[in-house]
Order: sequence, then structure tokens, then C-alpha cells
Amino acid sequence: MFRFQRSLLTAIVILVFQQAIASPVTDSIIDRYRQFLLQTDVDQEKTDQWLRLLNNGQWSDINYQNQERGNWKTRDHLLRLQALAIAWSKPGNKLSGKNEVLQSLLSATDDWLNKKYQNPNWWHNEIGVPQLMRDIMILLKNDLSSKQWEQALAVLRQHKVHGTGANLTWSADLGLHYAALTNNERGVDSCRNLLIKEIMISTREGVQPDFSFHQHGARLQNYHYGRSFLTDNTRLAWQCRNTQWAFPEEKISILAGLLLEGDQWMTRGKHVSPAVIDRAISRPNYLDTGNLTLTAVQLKDLLPALRNKLDNAILSYRGVYADMGYKSFPYSDYAAYSDKNYSFYLKTFSTRTLSSETTTNSENLFGHLLNGGNTYFIKNGNEYTNLMAVWDWSKLPGITNFNGNARLIQKPFNGGVDNGKSGCWATDHSLADSNSKLNAHKFWATHNNTVVCLIAGLNTTGTADSIFTVMDQSRLQEQIAFDQPGNFLKQGVQTLNGTKWIYHAGFAYAPLYKETVSIKSGPATGSWHVINQSAIDTPVNDKVFIPMLLHKKKEQTSGYVVAAANSSTAAAAIFKRPNWKIISNNTACQAVSFDKILLCAFFEKSKLTWKNRTVSVSRPCMLQIDEKNVYVSDPEHKGGEVEVLLGGKSYKIALPENGGISIVRL
Repeated sequence: MFRFQRSLLTAIVILVFQQAIASPVTDSIIDRYRQFLLQTDVDQEKTDQWLRLLNNGQWSDINYQNQERGNWKTRDHLLRLQALAIAWSKPGNKLSGKNEVLQSLLSATDDWLNKKYQNPNWWHNEIGVPQLMRDIMILLKNDLSSKQWEQALAVLRQHKVHGTGANLTWSADLGLHYAALTNNERGVDSCRNLLIKEIMISTREGVQPDFSFHQHGARLQNYHYGRSFLTDNTRLAWQCRNTQWAFPEEKISILAGLLLEGDQWMTRGKHVSPAVIDRAISRPNYLDTGNLTLTAVQLKDLLPALRNKLDNAILSYRGVYADMGYKSFPYSDYAAYSDKNYSFYLKTFSTRTLSSETTTNSENLFGHLLNGGNTYFIKNGNEYTNLMAVWDWSKLPGITNFNGNARLIQKPFNGGVDNGKSGCWATDHSLADSNSKLNAHKFWATHNNTVVCLIAGLNTTGTADSIFTVMDQSRLQEQIAFDQPGNFLKQGVQTLNGTKWIYHAGFAYAPLYKETVSIKSGPATGSWHVINQSAIDTPVNDKVFIPMLLHKKKEQTSGYVVAAANSSTAAAAIFKRPNWKIISNNTACQAVSFDKILLCAFFEKSKLTWKNRTVSVSRPCMLQIDEKNVYVSDPEHKGGEVEVLLGGKSYKIALPENGGISIVRL
């Protein structure tokens, strides 16, 4: 009788357990998530290796005592378990359905469930670990015992729904799946409502009005926290489609805008601009995470009207680039230009944005000059990917600096203007250490294949010496030519006086004034661990290309040009017949003309002469004039009115307070 009662009780428990995980009301959400997981690519070589190294539920090469706050090594146990569970569940995979693989999976799952590993960083315990356990549960749900299922649910229950932006998305995503797995419709409803409430355009953390993305304050994070915000919310909307929890179309449109009007301007194909990931720049392989094909495909299902635009985005991830043009992001002090041949990215810093994080989780330890007028030129994607371990962090691409330990100083004048095809940006650049200070006005004008950088009023105080502007710091990919095709530079540190131009790997660089140019090229060594203490401490060897302008200590006017070119012969032709002209380069006004376009930064009430016409403004502003329109913005974000006089005709133009662009037709 006792045995019969125990058997009956066991049968009831199993029946209740199966019903709890197989509710028709929430099944579609869970089933779609499983479909999503099975679209993940599996590295067969790694999964085979992990199976060989697994012994009694643990991996011999994992340090289970590790307590790193950032790259927590113990979490690799769950990452491997997740990948193996996908391989075992994926039709057509050579591990699919094999019983010996399942037994290894269950053994490794038991190890975590019994040991309950924890980390000092709350994120791992409340988000990272529950995320991976959720995936493992959904992949193995029909093969876990009732005890394992309850233990796994307890791990999933470690989540706490709170925060903003990506943190809120991560935690509410976990809450929604926990509710779905336990057949709690009210819980699904509550978390879904929190998710869609967070999908909004605002000036707090999250999606900004220009479709840049902020997290941890006013920090540009589109491909760090913002990438998770976009991909996770889009996937959740895709999971909930055609159910009672479907996301409103206007919310999905914001997500599509984040991809098409934000993220597309921050990558060249899958290659991410170093300007848009903040402290994640110190993580290996992070600059190759730009492929959002799956998210674009999901958005196509959700918003069929945007199929053509999303298809073009997918083509770009495959290396088919379009002529996108130029776009300013006034909420993030960022600008981008992209066409079929190259992409240019600029990140600056003002009183409205924050410097890069340099202490969080011991990452990005040398990144205090990030955002200080950093410029990145990408053609093939090899320029910067995984180069940060050997970077000279005092000579970041685009920075004007001096030898020392300087930090950036926030100034209000920082902004840009554009007509969608060409544009310019300017900043009141300042940095200092305990002994010295440097100030300059910097201006970047971009048109077609050319970026012109002007520097005015460059001056230093204190003991500063070795003042320089870094035209680039990228990977050395080929021989460096200079002044004429076939004239190559030796590796090492070379100093050139009177050089006309330098050509390397698709880009030509040239000083605009008679200045000394220093070029460092060749081998460089470093370590990811030095810049990110959670990374592996092994030597990294690479090759760098660092062309710099060497400035004098007295106040100076300077500048340089970077032009996309397919060969040194093309570079020679560009500089023989330049398509740009410097109109003004002083502390009041910096201006460049291309063809029939004038691009200007007025740091004060001032005027200039262009094509025998006087152009004047009544206050500081950014100004662009083409054949049809005048474009104006306020780089100080004060708003109000500016009077522009053009050839004797007055235009009184209202300026937005957000740095946005006003347009007046000529």
C-alpha cells in the first residue's frame, strides 16, 4: 500500500510538473524563444573540446574560485553548458540527441545547481547567471528531473526587476520568462508592460531623440548596453507577436529607429566604431559585434513596411555598403559619415556628456582620453579591431595632447551641422594635468572622400612639452608611401619635414601647414590584462601605424587632411588638385569650402568672406551653406535666435536648444 501511494504521489508530481511547463497560454512565447536559441551558430570544434574536458560535471580548465567582477571565469561553466545544450538540441548537429551528450549536460547542470556559485558583482548573480540558466532550462526542459527543474527555477528567481535602459530590459525579460515557465499570466503581463514602458524616446538613460543610446549617465553606448536593449526588446516583441502581449507598433518603430537611424551610423558592416562602446573598448573581439542581421529579420516580421530599409541594413552586414552620407548626433557629441568606400566617426566631449568609464569592473583603465575628439577611419575593418591591447593610450586617434597624464576638461561649445550629405563639427578642446594645460579650437569638415581638420589657438601653459596631434593610430597593414607613388617609408620612428602626403591602407594623410610629421610604424606589444584586469594576462603582438603632427609650444594654427584613396597614385592626384579650400582658421571662426558648399564654426560673433560675399553671424553657431539652403545649429545648446547675413541679405533663424539643425531656404 505504501509503495502504491508513493508511486501515485510521484505520478501526480510529474503530471503537475509537466503541466506547469507546458501551458498552451504561454507555450508560444517559450517555443519561440527556443526557436531563437536554435538559430545560434555552434562552434563544433569548441563543443567537441568541451565535452572532452568535462569530468564529473566540471571543466578542468575553469577556475571555479575566480571572483573577477567583469569577466567572471566561473560563468564560463554556464556559457559552455548553454552552447552544448544548443548543439544537442539543434537538428542536424552531430551532437544532436545523443544520450551521452545529454548525460554530460545533466551532470554539468547539477554541478551548478548544487554549488550555487556567486560573484561579488550583482549583475552576474541577478542577470548574467539567470539568463544562461533560463536558456538551459528551455533547451532541456523535457529532460530535467522535477528536482533539477525546481533548483533551476530557484536560480532563475535570483533576478530582480529594476533599473533603467538595458538593465531594466534584462531583468524584466527574466521576469517575463520566469512567469511564462510557471504559467503565471499576470506576471507575464506585468513584465511586458514594464518592457514597453521603457521603450521610449527621452533625454534620460535609454534611446535619445537622435537615436543614440545612453547608459550610466550621458555616455554613448549604442553597441554596449544599447545593443542588448535593441536586440533583446526586438526579440521579445517577436516572441510576443500575435498574442495578448504583443508590443504596440509605435514601440517597435522606436526599436527600428534605433537600428536604422542610430546603430547603422556606428558600424561599417559588422565592424563597430570604437566611439560607441565606452568601456567595452577594452574587451577582446568587441569591435566585431556589429552584425544585427537576426534583429533586422525579426523587425521585418514585425514591421513589413520597413522591409526595404531593413534589407539594405542586412546587405551592409554582408559587406555591401551604401552611400549613407553624414549625420550629427547632438545628444551624444558624435558625428558619422559613411559611403561605399569608407566610414568616418568622430566622438567629442562637452558639459552635456560624460567621459568614458575607466574604473567600473576594472575595465578600460587607460581610457581617460576617450571622447576627446577621437577620429576613426574604417575601410576594411582591420584598422582597429583587437588593436587596443597594444595602443599607446596617450596618442588616441585624433587627440591633440602633450606628454603627461592629462585629463579632458568639459566645455559647452561642442556641436555640428550637416545637410545629410556633408557636414562639420567643432569643439572647444581642453585638457590638463597637475602641471600643464592645453587649449585649442578644433574643427572637422567632411565632404565626399575628404575630412579636413583645422586647429586654431593651440596653446599650452605650464611645463607641457612634446605637443602633438595624432592623425590616426591604426593597424599597420601595408607599406607606407609618401610624397610620390613607390616612395616607401621604413618601419620604426621616422620624422618628415616638408612632406606633402602619406598613404597607407586606403587613406592619405597630409599636413595643411609646414609642420613636422612623425610616423611610428611597426611591431608593438601589449596585453589586454593591462587595460582590463579581467582579461587574460598574455602578451599581444601586433603592428601599428601612428602618423602625428608635432607642434611648437607657442600659440599655433595647424591642421591636416585625411582622404580616402584606393592607391598612392590616387593620393597624389588628390593633393595635386585639392577639392577643399581653407576660408578661415582662427579662434573666432574656422571654415572650409568644398565645391559649392561652405562649412563653418563661429566661436563668437564674427564674419568671413566667401566667393566675394560677406558671411556674418550675430552669435556663436555652426553654419553650412549650399546652393539651396542655409543650415544652422547652436553648439552650446542655449537656443534662441541668430542673425545670418549672407551677401547683404539678413536671415533671422530660431535655433533649437538641443543642438538640432534649423534650415532656411535661400
